[in-house]
Amino acid sequence: MLKKILLIISIFFIALFFNLNVYAKYVIEEKYEVINIKNADSDKPYINNRNYDVDYENFNTDVTINYIDNLKIKYAKYWFNENEKVFEGDGIDFESGTTFNKSGFYKVEVSDMYNNKTIYIFIIDKEVNLAKIESDNLSDSGTNIKITANDFVSGIKKIDLYINNSIYKAFLYEEKFLKEKTEEIYVNIDNLPFYEEAYILVTDFYGNTLKSNIIIPNKSRIYDLQDFVKFRDVVNSGIDSFKNQGIYLLNPIDLSSICSSSKGNWIPIGTSKGVFSGIFEGNNYQISNLYINSSSSYLGLFKTVNGIIQNLRLSGNILNAGGNSGGFAGALNSGAEIKNCRNYVKVNGKADSTGGIAGIIHNLAKVSYCINYSNITGLNFTGGIVRIQSRRCN
Repeated sequence: MLKKILLIISIFFIALFFNLNVYAKYVIEEKYEVINIKNADSDKPYINNRNYDVDYENFNTDVTINYIDNLKIKYAKYWFNENEKVFEGDGIDFESGTTFNKSGFYKVEVSDMYNNKTIYIFIIDKEVNLAKIESDNLSDSGTNIKITANDFVSGIKKIDLYINNSIYKAFLYEEKFLKEKTEEIYVNIDNLPFYEEAYILVTDFYGNTLKSNIIIPNKSRIYDLQDFVKFRDVVNSGIDSFKNQGIYLLNPIDLSSICSSSKGNWIPIGTSKGVFSGIFEGNNYQISNLYINSSSSYLGLFKTVNGIIQNLRLSGNILNAGGNSGGFAGALNSGAEIKNCRNYVKVNGKADSTGGIAGIIHNLAKVSYCINYSNITGLNFTGGIVRIQSRRCN
């Protein structure tokens, strides 16, 4: 009988012993944090529970990891990506309070003596916003913006081209993780409006964005009437004379919707603030329905020209013009030139110096290989091509 009592008592204490251990372990697991991850922006994210896996989190600042050693930490290790190999290697031991500040992928694993693990994966991506736009790579006939993207970790998801604060074009970029790689991306800019301010917004796969400086991607190509008017206004306001730069007409232009007997006069290109000093390449297209009815002087498609106009056809009417007026230009200043152009503008002058191509050309300016097909009337010094003040006409 005594043996049975002793056996029951022994079983009771053994059971009690194991239950206490299990109960104690449970209490400890629930009561204490194992890992707490903080960055400079907030106390989150943090993990309060054990045996918990977390999806990727992204930080743009340093990350400090603290763990509590109440449960007798057996090991605390982290893995860092090297040479684009993520989480490879044996792991590196670290102590509580360790701060990670190098951009890259990290996997942190903390295990206690019961082999319970807390695993956390995060990304430090301080260099995500280093993509930059190199707009100075544009040539006169270029059709691309070159973007050099120094995108360390998170990859470019899309590139949005904004004009007038509205998305003009959107480009998706497939490669997710560029790592420490420099990518050159070319954004097509065909048909962009002339001389409109634009910017590019680069977005990575974590929602981080980079806005470029304001750029003017199209300073050389005229596609339509709106572009041509913009070109005139840029010159006349003195914003840009396009000195030694090419301006390329890429389609015929009809001026009838903005200048006519009912709509008013064409405002010539060139003012006291700004005169065109570049090369206007007409590509043998025609600008039609030029209309001016005014007694002012220096009338024409251009008022005065310091540069070159070439390979262009022009039609329309100039009526009651004052002195120094012509189809293409009122006057060519020294060094300017109009060449290989065809005039179909009827010019009716009421003063001296009226011509089909230009009203007057000054010393060292010239008109070369041009033809007038229209009627030119005026007072003194009237000609089918131009009045030459000194020289020269070929």
